[in-house]
Amino acid sequence: MSESQRLQALRELDMLDTPAEARFDRLTRLACRLLRCPFAMVSLVDEHRQWFKAAQGHMHTQSPRGESFCNEAIQHEGPLIVPDASADQRFFELPSVQQGIRFYAGIPIRTPDGSAVGTLCVLDGRPRHLETEDLAALQDLAACAEAEIQRATTCQSERELLAEMDQVRRQVSTDEVTRCWNQASILKLAEKERAASKPATLSLCLVVVQNVAGLNKKLGAEAGDVLLREVAERLRGCLRPEELLGRLRGPRFLVLTRTPLAQQQAYGQNLVRLLTSTPVALNGEFVPLVVTIAIVPVREGAEAALARAEKTERGLDPAQNGVALGL
Repeated sequence: MSESQRLQALRELDMLDTPAEARFDRLTRLACRLLRCPFAMVSLVDEHRQWFKAAQGHMHTQSPRGESFCNEAIQHEGPLIVPDASADQRFFELPSVQQGIRFYAGIPIRTPDGSAVGTLCVLDGRPRHLETEDLAALQDLAACAEAEIQRATTCQSERELLAEMDQVRRQVSTDEVTRCWNQASILKLAEKERAASKPATLSLCLVVVQNVAGLNKKLGAEAGDVLLREVAERLRGCLRPEELLGRLRGPRFLVLTRTPLAQQQAYGQNLVRLLTSTPVALNGEFVPLVVTIAIVPVREGAEAALARAEKTERGLDPAQNGVALGL
């Protein structure tokens, strides 16, 4: 199959430059645990870059195709296993190898026509050999990723928004740190969802992580970014399939939900519990999360509803977890 056919199959997936999704986050977390590797990715290989639909162990969203192991992996019918990249003439000059990566194992992910559009892969900073059972686990995870990639899950509002964007606009429609829709995009989606909803069935759920500023002062801005990415992954993991997630400016997230009004207090309390039940491991420390949530119905434009949610949230104590409902 030609490269042009492969790229066409990739673009028909309409997945490049879309927000991260819990179904792929889970697969990369499992890959790290099962293969005992610090890094795992679901990558899609475009014309000039590899782009990560999911990534564990680093904060990057993409890297140049010519500097990637995955560029080689998609040329293979089966797995690409690199026990020690520093001793492999194909890879020893790659920037990632110069920075310490030694081990790579990747399985091509294919579309129904057989096009290798990306990989599920793991990396490690030490040379190692892949045991038979570890390879089988990686192949099973790659098969799951392949099945998920072939299953469209974007809602109508997301499909409409993506159709309105060219490639450049799509690349700036998501937040680089949390891989969620950014503020402009999630508010556009809120307007689309409001237009498609019956009155008062759509609500905004504002989620504020209260202890990020102190963490930034103590451990630096990078630690705060890691914390926010972890919160985003936790949110994706506990939201319903039809709910949409975006990151607002600062340590704030916005969920579009159709939870009935009578159930919203319990809904918010459940989110707080799921987000804060386990501390976040950062630089050898375990950092507890403090989260406040405000939920308001969208009766007017999204911006006005967000302003009401912000006003409602300001009534909560920022030193402790809490939920408030607005009218």
